[in-house]
Amino acid sequence: MRVKLSKAQRLIANGAAKEQDRLNCLAFGNGKVAAADGFMMVVSDNQQAKGKTKLVPADKILKAPKGDMEIVTIGDKAILTVGDEATETELVDGTYPDYMSLFPEGLPMAEVAVSTKLLRQLLSCLPKEGTLFLRIGSPSSPVEFIHFDEEKIYGAFMPMSVGWADVHWQKENKKQEEK
Repeated sequence: MRVKLSKAQRLIANGAAKEQDRLNCLAFGNGKVAAADGFMMVVSDNQQAKGKTKLVPADKILKAPKGDMEIVTIGDKAILTVGDEATETELVDGTYPDYMSLFPEGLPMAEVAVSTKLLRQLLSCLPKEGTLFLRIGSPSSPVEFIHFDEEKIYGAFMPMSVGWADVHWQKENKKQEEK
């Protein structure tokens, strides 16, 4: 299998690889690229990722040079190529969890759209350690946040107005595919 990772997919793998004390790998196959670290999971569509799911250690992707990455699997090995540099690694032996079962079912309490840029700005202001709590009232009310660490930091940010008819949550997509 030959898969080219998008910039976002590479960042997903890098995020999973930073926590060395947890199981982390990049899974690709069945039209998806997924990364998880035991507490967080991110999935992205990738039409090149066809066939049975393969697992690559995320730390190998983190250590590779920056740039567009292509992964080629041959037997139980993967070759990660960035520009002229190639790294060979063993595929992780095992099966990736059924991540679709992790997406919540049923009606949500509220659906809120937030600007990625705004959320990144907020997170960059907060200490790296601690816990961030979000309270979502309604789609049109501010999203409240409180961060607890050595000090209490709190505030609110406004959600975006979006056309919700165009947004299809993962479980909704799966139900459409089954029909």
